[in-house]
Amino acid sequence: MQSQTSSINEDVGPIWTLNARDSFLLRMARSHFNLGPTSVQREIEVAYRETVELLGQKGVDYAKLRAALVPQSSGAEAVFVFDSEVEYGPEPFRRVLQMLDKDHSCSILAGDLIGVPEDLALSLLGEYVNWFKRPTILHSGQLFVIYINNLTPVRLEALRRSMESMPCYVGFGEVSYGTAFKTWMSMSLPPCYVKLRQVFITAHSDDLPDEKNEDARGWISDDWRCVSIANRYFEMFLSFKIERELSSDDHEDVQLSLNGISDHPVDFSALDIEIAPEKLEYLRQKKSVSLDRAGLSGLSVHEVCAQISSKIRSNYIYNLRYSAEWHQSLFNIMLEFFHEGQRFRLMVALAYMPSSRTLRVTTAY
Repeated sequence: MQSQTSSINEDVGPIWTLNARDSFLLRMARSHFNLGPTSVQREIEVAYRETVELLGQKGVDYAKLRAALVPQSSGAEAVFVFDSEVEYGPEPFRRVLQMLDKDHSCSILAGDLIGVPEDLALSLLGEYVNWFKRPTILHSGQLFVIYINNLTPVRLEALRRSMESMPCYVGFGEVSYGTAFKTWMSMSLPPCYVKLRQVFITAHSDDLPDEKNEDARGWISDDWRCVSIANRYFEMFLSFKIERELSSDDHEDVQLSLNGISDHPVDFSALDIEIAPEKLEYLRQKKSVSLDRAGLSGLSVHEVCAQISSKIRSNYIYNLRYSAEWHQSLFNIMLEFFHEGQRFRLMVALAYMPSSRTLRVTTAY
Protein backbone atom coordinates (compact mmCIF):
# COMPACT_ATOMS: atom_id res chain seq x y z
CA MET A 1 0.00 0.00 0.00
CA GLN A 2 1.43 3.36 -0.96
CA SER A 3 1.59 5.87 1.85
CA GLN A 4 0.70 8.92 -0.20
CA THR A 5 0.66 10.47 -3.63
CA SER A 6 3.77 12.62 -3.85
CA SER A 7 5.48 14.77 -6.42
CA ILE A 8 8.88 13.66 -5.07
CA ASN A 9 10.46 11.48 -7.72
CA GLU A 10 13.88 10.73 -6.20
CA ASP A 11 15.09 9.12 -3.02
CA VAL A 12 15.77 11.68 -0.29
CA GLY A 13 17.89 11.19 2.79
CA PRO A 14 18.77 9.95 5.18
CA ILE A 15 18.57 13.42 6.69
CA TRP A 16 19.81 12.71 10.21
CA THR A 17 18.34 15.92 11.61
CA LEU A 18 16.73 19.02 10.19
CA ASN A 19 16.88 22.04 12.48
CA ALA A 20 14.16 24.57 11.79
CA ARG A 21 13.92 25.31 15.52
CA ASP A 22 17.04 27.46 15.71
CA SER A 23 17.46 28.31 12.02
CA PHE A 24 14.93 30.83 10.79
CA LEU A 25 15.90 30.42 7.13
CA LEU A 26 13.17 27.95 6.20
CA ARG A 27 10.46 29.69 8.18
CA MET A 28 11.37 33.09 6.78
CA ALA A 29 11.54 31.79 3.21
CA ARG A 30 8.19 30.04 3.56
CA SER A 31 6.55 33.11 5.03
CA HIS A 32 8.21 35.85 2.97
CA PHE A 33 7.84 34.13 -0.39
CA ASN A 34 4.56 32.42 0.52
CA LEU A 35 5.98 29.01 -0.45
CA GLY A 36 3.71 25.99 -0.49
CA PRO A 37 4.79 22.54 0.84
CA THR A 38 6.01 21.32 -2.56
CA SER A 39 8.31 24.34 -2.98
CA VAL A 40 9.55 24.06 0.60
CA GLN A 41 10.31 20.36 0.09
CA ARG A 42 12.34 21.17 -3.02
CA GLU A 43 14.29 23.87 -1.17
CA ILE A 44 15.11 21.44 1.64
CA GLU A 45 16.13 18.70 -0.80
CA VAL A 46 18.42 21.03 -2.75
CA ALA A 47 20.05 22.36 0.43
CA TYR A 48 20.49 18.82 1.76
CA ARG A 49 22.17 17.57 -1.41
CA GLU A 50 24.45 20.63 -1.46
CA THR A 51 25.41 19.99 2.18
CA VAL A 52 26.27 16.34 1.52
CA GLU A 53 28.29 17.31 -1.57
CA LEU A 54 30.23 20.08 0.20
CA LEU A 55 31.09 17.80 3.10
CA GLY A 56 32.17 15.09 0.67
CA GLN A 57 34.51 17.52 -1.09
CA LYS A 58 36.19 18.07 2.29
CA GLY A 59 36.54 14.38 3.03
CA VAL A 60 33.54 14.04 5.36
CA ASP A 61 30.97 11.32 4.69
CA TYR A 62 27.63 12.69 5.90
CA ALA A 63 26.27 9.14 6.17
CA LYS A 64 28.70 8.51 9.05
CA LEU A 65 27.33 11.36 11.21
CA ARG A 66 24.31 9.49 12.54
CA ALA A 67 25.71 8.83 16.03
CA ALA A 68 26.56 12.53 16.43
CA LEU A 69 23.29 13.98 15.10
CA VAL A 70 20.65 11.46 16.21
CA PRO A 71 20.00 10.68 19.91
CA GLN A 72 21.21 7.19 20.82
CA SER A 73 19.12 5.05 23.17
CA SER A 74 22.32 3.51 24.52
CA GLY A 75 24.41 6.69 24.57
CA ALA A 76 24.51 9.17 27.44
CA GLU A 77 24.34 12.95 27.13
CA ALA A 78 26.13 15.15 29.66
CA VAL A 79 26.98 18.76 30.41
CA PHE A 80 30.25 19.76 32.06
CA VAL A 81 30.14 22.91 34.17
CA PHE A 82 32.91 25.52 34.54
CA ASP A 83 33.34 28.68 36.62
CA SER A 84 34.20 31.70 34.48
CA GLU A 85 35.31 33.59 37.60
CA VAL A 86 38.28 31.20 37.71
CA GLU A 87 39.02 30.98 33.99
CA TYR A 88 37.18 31.89 30.81
CA GLY A 89 37.99 32.02 27.13
CA PRO A 90 39.16 29.63 24.46
CA GLU A 91 41.78 27.80 26.52
CA PRO A 92 39.39 25.80 28.78
CA PHE A 93 37.31 24.80 25.75
CA ARG A 94 40.42 23.80 23.83
CA ARG A 95 41.62 21.60 26.68
CA VAL A 96 38.25 19.85 26.93
CA LEU A 97 38.17 19.11 23.21
CA GLN A 98 41.68 17.65 23.44
CA MET A 99 40.37 15.22 26.06
CA LEU A 100 37.90 13.60 23.66
CA ASP A 101 38.97 10.20 22.43
CA LYS A 102 39.89 9.98 18.77
CA ASP A 103 37.27 7.35 17.91
CA HIS A 104 34.38 9.28 19.47
CA SER A 105 31.74 10.90 17.21
CA CYS A 106 29.50 13.46 18.89
CA SER A 107 27.91 16.90 18.82
CA ILE A 108 29.34 19.64 21.02
CA LEU A 109 27.28 22.58 22.24
CA ALA A 110 28.52 25.24 24.65
CA GLY A 111 27.54 28.50 26.25
CA ASP A 112 26.84 30.52 29.39
CA LEU A 113 23.96 29.53 31.64
CA ILE A 114 21.43 32.25 30.97
CA GLY A 115 17.78 32.54 30.07
CA VAL A 116 15.86 31.62 33.24
CA PRO A 117 15.09 33.54 36.47
CA GLU A 118 17.92 33.39 38.98
CA ASP A 119 15.98 31.57 41.68
CA LEU A 120 14.97 28.85 39.22
CA ALA A 121 18.54 28.64 37.89
CA LEU A 122 19.96 28.07 41.36
CA SER A 123 17.29 25.47 42.13
CA LEU A 124 18.01 23.51 38.95
CA LEU A 125 21.76 23.66 39.50
CA GLY A 126 21.32 22.38 43.03
CA GLU A 127 19.12 19.51 41.92
CA TYR A 128 20.85 18.28 38.77
CA VAL A 129 24.57 19.12 38.94
CA ASN A 130 26.98 16.69 40.57
CA TRP A 131 29.46 19.14 42.06
CA PHE A 132 33.15 18.34 42.02
CA LYS A 133 33.77 21.55 43.91
CA ARG A 134 30.88 23.88 44.61
CA PRO A 135 31.68 27.42 43.48
CA THR A 136 30.53 30.64 45.08
CA ILE A 137 27.81 31.55 42.59
CA LEU A 138 27.38 35.29 42.28
CA HIS A 139 24.93 34.73 39.42
CA SER A 140 24.21 31.71 37.25
CA GLY A 141 25.63 33.43 34.17
CA GLN A 142 29.15 33.06 35.61
CA LEU A 143 28.86 29.35 34.80
CA PHE A 144 29.47 28.07 31.30
CA VAL A 145 28.86 24.53 30.17
CA ILE A 146 29.92 22.17 27.42
CA TYR A 147 27.38 19.60 26.24
CA ILE A 148 28.59 16.33 24.67
CA ASN A 149 26.40 13.46 23.44
CA ASN A 150 26.86 9.81 22.43
CA LEU A 151 28.88 9.02 25.55
CA THR A 152 29.52 5.50 26.78
CA PRO A 153 29.88 5.08 30.56
CA VAL A 154 33.64 4.64 30.07
CA ARG A 155 33.94 7.83 28.03
CA LEU A 156 31.82 9.81 30.47
CA GLU A 157 33.92 8.68 33.43
CA ALA A 158 37.19 9.35 31.59
CA LEU A 159 36.13 12.88 30.66
CA ARG A 160 34.93 13.63 34.15
CA ARG A 161 38.20 12.41 35.68
CA SER A 162 40.30 14.33 33.15
CA MET A 163 38.45 17.59 33.77
CA GLU A 164 39.06 17.42 37.51
CA SER A 165 42.60 18.70 36.85
CA MET A 166 41.19 21.95 35.40
CA PRO A 167 40.94 24.77 37.98
CA CYS A 168 37.72 26.09 36.42
CA TYR A 169 35.89 22.74 36.31
CA VAL A 170 33.20 22.49 39.00
CA GLY A 171 30.89 19.59 38.10
CA PHE A 172 28.75 17.77 35.57
CA GLY A 173 25.14 16.79 34.99
CA GLU A 174 23.79 13.87 32.97
CA VAL A 175 21.00 15.03 30.66
CA SER A 176 20.05 11.83 28.85
CA TYR A 177 16.43 12.06 30.00
CA GLY A 178 13.90 14.85 29.93
CA THR A 179 14.04 17.24 32.90
CA ALA A 180 13.57 20.95 33.49
CA PHE A 181 17.38 21.19 33.64
CA LYS A 182 17.73 19.58 30.20
CA THR A 183 15.12 21.99 28.83
CA TRP A 184 17.22 24.87 30.18
CA MET A 185 20.29 23.46 28.42
CA SER A 186 18.32 23.28 25.16
CA MET A 187 17.48 26.98 25.49
CA SER A 188 20.98 28.16 26.45
CA LEU A 189 23.50 26.18 24.41
CA PRO A 190 24.19 26.80 20.72
CA PRO A 191 25.79 24.12 18.52
CA CYS A 192 29.55 24.56 18.11
CA TYR A 193 31.05 21.47 16.47
CA VAL A 194 30.21 18.05 15.15
CA LYS A 195 33.02 15.59 15.74
CA LEU A 196 33.48 12.64 13.40
CA ARG A 197 36.30 10.65 14.96
CA GLN A 198 39.39 12.83 14.31
CA VAL A 199 37.64 15.57 12.35
CA PHE A 200 35.72 18.55 13.75
CA ILE A 201 33.05 20.17 11.58
CA THR A 202 31.90 23.72 12.25
CA ALA A 203 30.20 26.65 10.53
CA HIS A 204 31.79 29.52 8.69
CA SER A 205 30.14 32.74 7.51
CA ASP A 206 27.96 32.44 4.44
CA ASP A 207 30.16 34.87 2.48
CA LEU A 208 33.31 32.73 2.84
CA PRO A 209 34.09 30.68 -0.30
CA ASP A 210 32.90 27.08 -0.02
CA GLU A 211 36.38 25.65 -0.52
CA LYS A 212 37.74 27.49 2.56
CA ASN A 213 37.89 26.12 6.11
CA GLU A 214 37.71 28.37 9.15
CA ASP A 215 37.53 27.63 12.87
CA ALA A 216 35.96 30.95 13.87
CA ARG A 217 36.01 30.05 17.58
CA GLY A 218 39.63 28.98 17.51
CA TRP A 219 39.08 26.06 19.87
CA ILE A 220 40.52 23.28 17.69
CA SER A 221 44.19 22.53 18.34
CA ASP A 222 46.67 21.44 15.70
CA ASP A 223 46.22 17.84 16.91
CA TRP A 224 42.85 17.72 15.16
CA ARG A 225 41.56 18.43 11.67
CA CYS A 226 38.83 21.05 11.34
CA VAL A 227 36.60 21.62 8.32
CA SER A 228 33.79 24.12 7.93
CA ILE A 229 30.76 24.72 5.76
CA ALA A 230 28.51 27.73 5.32
CA ASN A 231 26.44 28.57 8.36
CA ARG A 232 23.14 28.21 6.46
CA TYR A 233 23.94 24.54 5.83
CA PHE A 234 25.43 23.86 9.26
CA GLU A 235 22.40 25.34 11.05
CA MET A 236 19.94 23.30 9.04
CA PHE A 237 21.59 19.87 8.84
CA LEU A 238 24.43 19.70 11.40
CA SER A 239 22.92 21.37 14.46
CA PHE A 240 21.98 18.87 17.14
CA LYS A 241 18.79 19.78 19.01
CA ILE A 242 18.83 18.97 22.72
CA GLU A 243 15.39 17.48 23.25
CA ARG A 244 12.66 19.18 25.27
CA GLU A 245 8.89 19.44 25.60
CA LEU A 246 7.72 20.90 22.33
CA SER A 247 6.69 24.56 22.13
CA SER A 248 4.82 26.13 19.22
CA ASP A 249 8.16 26.78 17.49
CA ASP A 250 9.15 23.15 18.04
CA HIS A 251 5.90 21.90 16.50
CA GLU A 252 6.72 24.03 13.47
CA ASP A 253 10.18 22.44 13.46
CA VAL A 254 8.59 18.98 13.31
CA GLN A 255 6.26 20.01 10.51
CA LEU A 256 9.11 21.49 8.46
CA SER A 257 11.17 18.35 9.11
CA LEU A 258 8.31 16.29 7.70
CA ASN A 259 8.20 18.65 4.75
CA GLY A 260 11.75 17.55 3.94
CA ILE A 261 10.47 14.07 3.00
CA SER A 262 6.88 14.82 2.06
CA ASP A 263 4.99 17.56 0.28
CA HIS A 264 1.98 16.71 2.47
CA PRO A 265 3.15 17.65 5.99
CA VAL A 266 0.40 17.51 8.60
CA ASP A 267 0.23 17.88 12.37
CA PHE A 268 0.98 14.65 14.26
CA SER A 269 -2.08 15.20 16.42
CA ALA A 270 -4.24 14.43 13.38
CA LEU A 271 -2.70 10.98 12.84
CA ASP A 272 -3.33 7.57 14.42
CA ILE A 273 -0.59 5.13 15.43
CA GLU A 274 -0.81 1.74 13.75
CA ILE A 275 1.16 -1.48 14.27
CA ALA A 276 0.35 -4.73 12.54
CA PRO A 277 -0.13 -7.68 14.92
CA GLU A 278 2.56 -9.65 13.10
CA LYS A 279 4.94 -6.71 13.41
CA LEU A 280 4.37 -6.50 17.15
CA GLU A 281 4.98 -10.25 17.47
CA TYR A 282 8.20 -9.87 15.47
CA LEU A 283 9.36 -7.08 17.81
CA ARG A 284 8.52 -9.19 20.85
CA GLN A 285 10.81 -11.90 19.49
CA LYS A 286 13.65 -9.81 18.06
CA LYS A 287 13.57 -6.71 20.29
CA SER A 288 12.36 -8.31 23.50
CA VAL A 289 14.91 -6.60 25.78
CA SER A 290 13.98 -3.13 24.55
CA LEU A 291 10.24 -3.78 24.75
CA ASP A 292 10.58 -5.31 28.21
CA ARG A 293 12.51 -2.33 29.54
CA ALA A 294 9.94 0.07 28.08
CA GLY A 295 7.08 -1.93 29.59
CA LEU A 296 5.56 -2.71 26.19
CA SER A 297 6.18 -6.45 25.76
CA GLY A 298 3.03 -7.64 27.54
CA LEU A 299 0.67 -5.08 26.02
CA SER A 300 -1.88 -5.61 23.26
CA VAL A 301 -1.63 -3.94 19.86
CA HIS A 302 -4.14 -1.31 20.98
CA GLU A 303 -2.24 -0.66 24.23
CA VAL A 304 1.12 -0.36 22.49
CA CYS A 305 -0.36 2.13 20.02
CA ALA A 306 -1.88 4.10 22.88
CA GLN A 307 1.45 4.22 24.73
CA ILE A 308 3.31 5.46 21.65
CA SER A 309 0.55 7.90 20.77
CA SER A 310 0.71 9.48 24.24
CA LYS A 311 4.40 10.30 23.79
CA ILE A 312 4.96 10.86 20.10
CA ARG A 313 3.73 14.44 19.98
CA SER A 314 6.36 15.59 22.45
CA ASN A 315 9.61 15.06 20.60
CA TYR A 316 11.69 15.87 17.52
CA ILE A 317 12.03 13.52 14.56
CA TYR A 318 15.23 12.16 13.01
CA ASN A 319 16.59 9.95 10.23
CA LEU A 320 14.20 11.43 7.69
CA ARG A 321 14.06 9.58 4.38
CA TYR A 322 11.86 9.11 1.34
CA SER A 323 11.80 6.06 -0.92
CA ALA A 324 10.69 6.94 -4.43
CA GLU A 325 10.37 3.24 -5.29
CA TRP A 326 7.88 2.61 -2.48
CA HIS A 327 6.43 6.14 -2.41
CA GLN A 328 7.03 6.11 1.32
CA SER A 329 8.24 8.69 3.82
CA LEU A 330 9.85 7.41 7.02
CA PHE A 331 11.39 8.87 10.14
CA ASN A 332 12.55 7.91 13.63
CA ILE A 333 11.58 9.36 16.98
CA MET A 334 13.09 8.84 20.44
CA LEU A 335 10.50 8.12 23.13
CA GLU A 336 11.00 7.97 26.89
CA PHE A 337 9.28 5.38 29.09
CA PHE A 338 9.15 4.93 32.86
CA HIS A 339 8.73 1.31 33.92
CA GLU A 340 9.33 -0.44 37.24
CA GLY A 341 11.10 2.60 38.66
CA GLN A 342 13.49 2.95 35.70
CA ARG A 343 13.61 5.35 32.80
CA PHE A 344 14.32 3.99 29.34
CA ARG A 345 14.63 5.46 25.84
CA LEU A 346 13.24 3.62 22.83
CA MET A 347 13.85 4.65 19.23
CA VAL A 348 10.73 4.00 17.13
CA ALA A 349 10.77 4.01 13.32
CA LEU A 350 7.55 5.08 11.59
CA ALA A 351 6.13 5.24 8.10
CA TYR A 352 4.37 8.55 7.54
CA MET A 353 1.07 7.99 5.71
CA PRO A 354 -1.00 11.20 5.69
CA SER A 355 -3.44 9.92 3.04
CA SER A 356 -4.69 7.33 5.54
CA ARG A 357 -4.03 9.65 8.51
CA THR A 358 -1.68 7.06 9.97
CA LEU A 359 1.80 6.62 11.42
CA ARG A 360 2.74 2.97 11.02
CA VAL A 361 5.37 1.45 13.34
CA THR A 362 8.05 -0.34 11.31
CA THR A 363 10.55 -1.18 14.06
CA ALA A 364 11.79 -0.18 17.52
CA TYR A 365 15.13 -0.49 19.28
